[in-house]
Amino acid sequence: MYMNSTPIQPNDLLNEGAYVGNMMDFINDDEYNEMLSVIEKVKDYSVVNRDTELNCRYSINGEEGNYEHRIPFSEVNDRDVYIKKNNLTIFQKWYEYTIKTHPESLDPFDYFNNFCKRILNYFYPDYHINYGARTGGFTLYEDGHFIIDHKDGNNPNRVCVIIIYLSSELEYNNDGGGELVIKTNSQKEYTIKPILGTFTLLDFSQNDIHHQVNMVKNGFKRYSFINFFYLKEGQKFNTKKIL
Repeated sequence: MYMNSTPIQPNDLLNEGAYVGNMMDFINDDEYNEMLSVIEKVKDYSVVNRDTELNCRYSINGEEGNYEHRIPFSEVNDRDVYIKKNNLTIFQKWYEYTIKTHPESLDPFDYFNNFCKRILNYFYPDYHINYGARTGGFTLYEDGHFIIDHKDGNNPNRVCVIIIYLSSELEYNNDGGGELVIKTNSQKEYTIKPILGTFTLLDFSQNDIHHQVNMVKNGFKRYSFINFFYLKEGQKFNTKKIL
């Protein structure tokens, strides 16, 4: 089932383990127009600094150690050859990057993180969340990039992750793939198109649901902002996680 306006109600987040929302519920028209210009800067940065600033999350199935899971862009081809030569399979492959800015310039990470604060203030009003920690950034999935079905496992004090999609529906046209597929606690499966205006929240305060990213294809450039949020030091959850 495709969804970009979610049948999951906000009050069901903790029961279902996820929520898919519309950014326009948390920003106004002026902020949306400003966001479009920030997104262009985010995309341009990945093009201009592709060789030097992009890293690849490139993990192999069944091999937890003995190699780097995050490698520079320059080493991606070598890993492609290694995997093919040894008949290995891939757990995940996608690019990530942070944007270096002048101290007086707008920081795109802080910009999108401020939107996340609004979302989390709505869903987690009683939690004291550490918004100062940078445990994410910007992602780019290109042809052949994906993540297989998995759970994140036990991450103490992790509240949730928010993914804000930055690629327009016109860019997604021609079935570009890269959809997030989630299976909620009620065993319902949803497929979320990664298009601008949509955000996904996966709860880890009480949940750890199955999720995956379908393979990107047809030249689609799947951009997003992602950040993981944790409780402040000394805070604890009131309920036991469902693992």
